Amino acid sequence: MGLDLTERYIPFNKPYFGKSSSIELSKVLESDKFSGDGPMTGLATSKLIEVIDVPNALLTTSCTQSLELSSLLLDLKPGDEVIMPAFNFTSQAIAVANFGAIPVFVDINRKTKNIDFKKIGSAISLKTRAISVVNYAGIACDFDDIREVASKSDLVVIEDNAHGLGGALNGRRLGSFGDISVQSFHDTKNIQCGEGGSITFNNLKFLDRAKVLREKGTNRQAFLDGQVDKYSWVDLGGSYLLSDILAAILLGQLAEFQEIQKSRIQIWNAYQNALQIWAEKNRFEVPHIPQGNSNTAHMFYLIAPSKKVRDHFISRLSEKGIDARFHYQALHNTKAGIKFGRVVEECEVAESIAETLVRLPLWYGMKEEEISQVIDGVLEFSENS
Repeated sequence: MGLDLTERYIPFNKPYFGKSSSIELSKVLESDKFSGDGPMTGLATSKLIEVIDVPNALLTTSCTQSLELSSLLLDLKPGDEVIMPAFNFTSQAIAVANFGAIPVFVDINRKTKNIDFKKIGSAISLKTRAISVVNYAGIACDFDDIREVASKSDLVVIEDNAHGLGGALNGRRLGSFGDISVQSFHDTKNIQCGEGGSITFNNLKFLDRAKVLREKGTNRQAFLDGQVDKYSWVDLGGSYLLSDILAAILLGQLAEFQEIQKSRIQIWNAYQNALQIWAEKNRFEVPHIPQGNSNTAHMFYLIAPSKKVRDHFISRLSEKGIDARFHYQALHNTKAGIKFGRVVEECEVAESIAETLVRLPLWYGMKEEEISQVIDGVLEFSENS
């Protein structure tokens, strides 16, 4: 059964590039500064600090490299362990495994899809160095409880806020809860520059060294700040600087942040309002936003009653020109997860969610008829359709 020619194709994601980004990008292209830490990097960093409400931020080439930078800051070595949710993207795991350390996978909470803090304690060993968590779909982790567990064992908390820019828990911005917090500006995110990321620090003991590691192991930033008369190689590190070209795009996106969020939240609310009754009738689950959390509208997902139904659902939507997608795997069951990681207890919730979660198209500027086409496609589905 092919696509009905009266229906348009609705992609899962459509990266937005607006007028503000175009203006800022033209400034860079007309300048003689394309590499990292130029004027646009400074402006985009300042705007990001304002959005997250944090005292500092460093732009990086990706969220993955921000996580790798975190591992360097912790001096992870072979045999060290970092606890993380099993339902997760590979970035958190490889940022640990690349240094010979061990990702320790923990199950998730079914409602929030975040790490289950009640499971963390049993995963802590004498080799544990950190707890690395994800604010899934922009919903905050149980940070008070996680912080309490971490403090008892002197562990660093790493907050992956790739889904949660602009979100808040009880008025406090996501991306400000970890000792180290990271962001993503990949083109699937609300605010994007194609590829990019950032890292921020509540624990300021990491900041000065991060500037060195980020700048290829040199004290170049101290030289630029007038603190030393020349710079040299002083530590480990890598090339983590975001190009000023991409920083310009990011700055433009951040300038239009409120407009982008308004559009995405309207789409999210349209899905939620239209699909709740259908979901209950067809044994699907809609997203849950706990009290105190804001909605970042990063994604709208549904939980199908089984993998078979989920796969059938995706297939039927595809026939209607709607690109719906599943999400993370349960990393502890993957080839690399088995080889490089370990698991203490069964991760049954992570396994179930990995097999049943499906995400609907959601991007800035979706037209009413496109939103309606997605909603109609979902409402027409039943297990026997």
